[in-house]
Amino acid sequence: APKELVDAFTIAILIVPFSLCTTSALRYLQVLKWSRTSTVIQMGKTVLEAGLKLWMLFGLEWGVAGFLLSILIGEAVASIALGTWMFLRLRTGFDWAVFRPLFLFALPLLPLGIVQLGLHYFGRVVLEHAGPQTLVHHAGGALDATLAREWVGVFGLGYKIASLVHSAALVSFMQIWQPYVFALPEATRRGELVRLGNWAIAALAAVYLGLAIFGRQAVDLLSGDEAFRAAWRVTPIVALAYLAYASYSISQVALLATKRTWALLGVNVAALAIGVAVAWGLVSRAEAHGYTAAAVGTLAAFAPLALCGEWLARAGGASTRSTGAALRLFAIASVTVGVALCIDAWRDPLAHGALLPVLGLKAILAALMLFSLWRFAIDGEGRAGLVRLGRDLVAKWR
Repeated sequence: APKELVDAFTIAILIVPFSLCTTSALRYLQVLKWSRTSTVIQMGKTVLEAGLKLWMLFGLEWGVAGFLLSILIGEAVASIALGTWMFLRLRTGFDWAVFRPLFLFALPLLPLGIVQLGLHYFGRVVLEHAGPQTLVHHAGGALDATLAREWVGVFGLGYKIASLVHSAALVSFMQIWQPYVFALPEATRRGELVRLGNWAIAALAAVYLGLAIFGRQAVDLLSGDEAFRAAWRVTPIVALAYLAYASYSISQVALLATKRTWALLGVNVAALAIGVAVAWGLVSRAEAHGYTAAAVGTLAAFAPLALCGEWLARAGGASTRSTGAALRLFAIASVTVGVALCIDAWRDPLAHGALLPVLGLKAILAALMLFSLWRFAIDGEGRAGLVRLGRDLVAKWR
């Protein structure tokens, strides 16, 4: 309903300033090198928001508004507490010479936050409004829901599984990556970023592609209803999309370090427009599996975002990976996700006698994926470093 959409959008807008305040305080903790404190605060915030989501979604049945409201409460509590602590620690002061460049740097970040929120949620909106509006009939009669809304539910489950893994992997990585990039001297930034960026995206790919391979098993564990098991068609595609978004995030930090925030806003707006256009075109023509079309729309938004982000970083002298490594990673990721979807379509793993053959094939695929990343996506220096790290860990355990 229009009122529900307006309420959800209003809450989403309110989230942005609190989120920016929380992010600023967490960055300050990183500057102080209080990584343990930062991690504990973020873990507590995550637990609070998760509890509120369960209560508001399943207890109060508030839907999207409840989901967003739980995020708003978590951000508000964190920002007020951290903001008060920062005020007591730093007090107040104003220097126009310091404020002016900071203001110009941060000015595009507010609309950028709104656009990025749209990037993560446009698939649901497109499904609900472009999908079939016919009422769904089951054995018990007509339900007060359209086929489009059923698609939203299936898409939401598949998307949520991928986004949870994405949040856990990328947020942890960015806590290390962002302060490191900002601390790099400009003279050494170019070569160092390419070397470390190649390693970082390969390590992240192992996580995202592992999810793509075993996405159907994750859906079967969490679906709770036969109708939602169709979300296996969504999770691998969204996992691939979020791998592209992780690639963009690595480039985004380099662009922030070179103060190209307006360029960031431009590529995000373009990516959102492309994603909405592709998703709307596919969903409006879909007679079945519209949630897969929405997942493809998400990939259509995040893939050019990754390409444009790296192109801008390279144009500004802050490239974060080599072209050869990026092409090899793209080939490995595409083949892995394609084969995983073929295995999922081949047999239902919950059918009699199907689980072991399916899991066996997926284990082989996972092993081939990890070998390919090790051999083709990481250079010799990176492999030697990982071997040394493994030996050090084994020595410590002994």
